[in-house]
Amino acid sequence: MMAHSRKNVCFLAIVWVATLVSTRVWGEDWPGHRGLKRDGVSPEKGLAKTWPKNGPKLLWTLDKAGAGFGGPAVLGGYVFLMGTVGKEEVLHKFGPNGALEWSSPIGPIYDFQGNNWSGGPNATPTVGKGMVFCAGSQGIVAAFDAESGKLVWKIDTVAKLGAEINPIGGGPAKKGWGFCGSPLLDEGKLIVATGGQGGLITALSPASGNVLWRSVQVKDQTTYGSTIVVDCLGMQVYVVATQSGAVGVSAKDGALVWRYQRETEYPDIVACTPVCVQGKILLPVGHGGDCAMLGFEAGGPNSGVKVTPAWVAKEISNNHGGFVVQGERVIGFHAKRAWTAQNLSDGKVVWSGRRNAIGSGNAILVDDKLIALAEDTGDVALIDGLGNSYKELGRFMLPKESTIRKSGGRRWTHPVVSDGKLYIRDQELLYCYDLR
Repeated sequence: MMAHSRKNVCFLAIVWVATLVSTRVWGEDWPGHRGLKRDGVSPEKGLAKTWPKNGPKLLWTLDKAGAGFGGPAVLGGYVFLMGTVGKEEVLHKFGPNGALEWSSPIGPIYDFQGNNWSGGPNATPTVGKGMVFCAGSQGIVAAFDAESGKLVWKIDTVAKLGAEINPIGGGPAKKGWGFCGSPLLDEGKLIVATGGQGGLITALSPASGNVLWRSVQVKDQTTYGSTIVVDCLGMQVYVVATQSGAVGVSAKDGALVWRYQRETEYPDIVACTPVCVQGKILLPVGHGGDCAMLGFEAGGPNSGVKVTPAWVAKEISNNHGGFVVQGERVIGFHAKRAWTAQNLSDGKVVWSGRRNAIGSGNAILVDDKLIALAEDTGDVALIDGLGNSYKELGRFMLPKESTIRKSGGRRWTHPVVSDGKLYIRDQELLYCYDLR
């Protein structure tokens, strides 16, 4: 009887350990803008279900990132982040404990009289194939060796390709507030939304920076969001938001596949990165815009694809694209109102947060929970993504505020989770918290 009990205990212990391991999925990288699929969703599981009163454990803080709103890319615990040193934009590499490994120059800071918003680069680096690809706010795209920081190649897309930004909302003609799109590494191509008469989207060689093709049929100026790759009726298509809607071009040669054209242009800047969900494109644009769910069918005028909005609503229109999809709903913030969840099927509201909830900001989704950063206060909240009402599972405030952020700037960097660690940036400050 005693031996049998020991066997049962042993068996139960093995099952318990196996279950524990199977529900803990850590060690995932965050190689670029909004994560693995550019949708703000982390595949990690088994993190803390709630936070203590003062938030999760702070592992380290660094204060040498410089100015900029771009987020960190994390690979194998190493953090790649764009910022400034003096009057120059640089790419930093930090070690797993926050120690600076190297900083490599990209180009001069883009600034102009009356700019009270940004003082540095606003894109996120993309890491892959032993290299780091980044886009400076002045339009310079560069590639560096990830180990040494040595420059591999650099191209000034304004001077060489005639790159342009739609300047609605402020800034000089053709340059606006500066280039913000993060490069996309896909199937032997580095995709950059350049904009201008030469083509909205440009494919570069990751090895050399040489131009492979440009979307010459699409001459829109670029906006402030980033490009994604989707499967559209069996075709690989690159999708980017425009001032008048969105376009999709062939991943093979940049030919126009479809265009979503609104009746009127968006009234202010477009800073969202679309998300592909259930074979459709979700396009929430803030600053007075709306949220559209775009569906596709055969029979269009270009490559045989017709695009039609399945629904359009105003309940979610994140100013800087920090929305997420959880199951059958999209969750995000609408302008200065409240956090809201909408059905993906019809856009109807599932729940809307109370007025004393965490304010406007960006969020990511981890293990069916949102981690949201409030742009005005520096509060960070853990929000239940599965419930039928707004419910916080923890909240804390960043311990220190940036001293170099310009007067009109806020905390607009998207949170990042990699290997059970949460990274939150406020300009020169980068915080690393333990979520395990």
